[in-house]
Amino acid sequence: MDKIKLWLMPNGGFESKQTIEQELAFFHKKNPNIEVEFETLSWSRSWFRLMQAIKEKSGPDLIQIGTTWIGTLGYLGAVHKLDKTCRQEKQFRSHVPRMCRFYDHLWALPWFCEARVLFYRKDLLKNAGITPQDLSNWDNFKAACSKLSRTMGTPPLGFSCQKEQGIFAGYSFLDLVERGDFLSQDSKHAALTQSETRQGMKYFAQLIGENLISRDSLEQSTGEIAENFFMHGAYAFMFSSSWPLQVYLNDSSKHYIGKHNVSNYGIMQVPAGPAGRFNFAGGSALAVTASARTRIKP
Repeated sequence: MDKIKLWLMPNGGFESKQTIEQELAFFHKKNPNIEVEFETLSWSRSWFRLMQAIKEKSGPDLIQIGTTWIGTLGYLGAVHKLDKTCRQEKQFRSHVPRMCRFYDHLWALPWFCEARVLFYRKDLLKNAGITPQDLSNWDNFKAACSKLSRTMGTPPLGFSCQKEQGIFAGYSFLDLVERGDFLSQDSKHAALTQSETRQGMKYFAQLIGENLISRDSLEQSTGEIAENFFMHGAYAFMFSSSWPLQVYLNDSSKHYIGKHNVSNYGIMQVPAGPAGRFNFAGGSALAVTASARTRIKP
């Protein structure tokens, strides 16, 4: 029986292990001659572990990687090119495989795609006389944060900037406030100094400087912020991908916050900027590592 070693991240929060085991049981039923051994890594440690594996020429056969990692890993030769062997690229929507292509090569296959959304507390907004419509653009969102900070007596927004967790995807959408970018159109030059990107960074700095973002939350992981938001009611706002839906708002989850509490939470798109509403299209991909055994290389 062939064995494949797989490294994954905790995509389902506290339910990750159970979810992956269910998926792998389904896979094994379809492929009885393949056994998959998986290990779950935290996002804060996965890059370090992967770099160590590259240096030691060890590690897993397959790995989940964030879409912002693909270009670097391809450049380092840490993952295999999939151009000649993969016939599934056309099955995806046209823009999705582009996230896995760098330097004219396909380095991974999309696993899931996501964008950031705004979670908010309905009861806290109501107490402050704020409606979801008042959060339609970034200027109004900031004004709502200022109003909430007075009624709550604490900063209303929880936001992670923990060093190990402060990955690009976590805050990149804020640099789209003015439709800024990180790279030039040809992806060869940094664009961090362009005025639009600077305005997005300035906006984020103002939220911190005006005490609208909890200083404590800056040192917390995204998981800690979600727990404080849903379980302890520490914040009025939280930006996140969709995973809290399955962990805290799903009545089949052991971390379900309860039917009564669920009614206090709302979800909406991120606010719009002067040039329109923009978001970060992220997610994760699956790649074959350079250390994969010969029989499962692409």
